[in-house]
Amino acid sequence: MNAISVIGCSSLPASTLASDFALRYKAVGQVRAAGLVQMEAQRVKIVDGGKLVIPAAMRRELGITTGDTVLVDVDDGELRVRSVPKALERARAILRKYVPEGVGLADELIAERRREAERE
Repeated sequence: MNAISVIGCSSLPASTLASDFALRYKAVGQVRAAGLVQMEAQRVKIVDGGKLVIPAAMRRELGITTGDTVLVDVDDGELRVRSVPKALERARAILRKYVPEGVGLADELIAERRREAERE
């Protein structure tokens, strides 16, 4: 699909939007490809028991299916839902910034525990 929804209007072709803002279509495509355009927000209702139904397209985007466990938190006044694998992936990426390539934290921990055991 090559259209962008604008509040109060039907979908506009991306090329029209680009020309209206004096942008080249290529630049609009680059923004979309870079992941800077997020999935459109959707209204959902909270049903009995505080349950929230996540739309199917969003579940697919998150890689979650019925019965999966997700992480939910409030971030700056917004509800954030993440799949466990995505949260782990993000945590590993953050940790990797501080651990040199080729260093195994588990191996270092085991070696440290062995040294402590030898001293006892």
